[in-house]
Amino acid sequence: WLEPEKHPMVPHLPPCINHLVSQECEIVIPRRRTFTNYPQYQHYCEVWANWEAANITGRPDLDLWVGVRIMTRKAAHVLVSYDGCRGDNWEILFVPVITLLSLSRRITIGSVTVDYIHPIEQLVEDDNAMRTKRDKQRTDLLNAMKAEADAVGLKPKLVSSH
Repeated sequence: WLEPEKHPMVPHLPPCINHLVSQECEIVIPRRRTFTNYPQYQHYCEVWANWEAANITGRPDLDLWVGVRIMTRKAAHVLVSYDGCRGDNWEILFVPVITLLSLSRRITIGSVTVDYIHPIEQLVEDDNAMRTKRDKQRTDLLNAMKAEADAVGLKPKLVSSH
């Protein structure tokens, strides 16, 4: 899964695909090395959201807010089987990760750090409307992930803030 506006991620796909194959993972989620080119509030929101998500998943190595997913057919089946029960906006990229983690004996998730730089034309300055949208997205997605984690019995250890 790759959104067209994230086209600069394409050169970073080979290491992710190699990790998928060599580590026998079912899905790889790239992890951005830096957020320095993002507007300040977006930088803050995505780092905070990933930390909160790590407390749900137990996986601080996953950069879920990058949006990109490299997966096998097996993992893709889990993603497309998502029925929208926890929300039907961005949730298809997040809730199934909880499902995949609950199936950890059969499906594994990998992470590869990449030097992705988001295209300048896609950077939206921080205004009140955009901040409200980011806050709603973060809250909705984290609530959906928490609900799914409770439903499937995923109980990870909390991630330290240090």
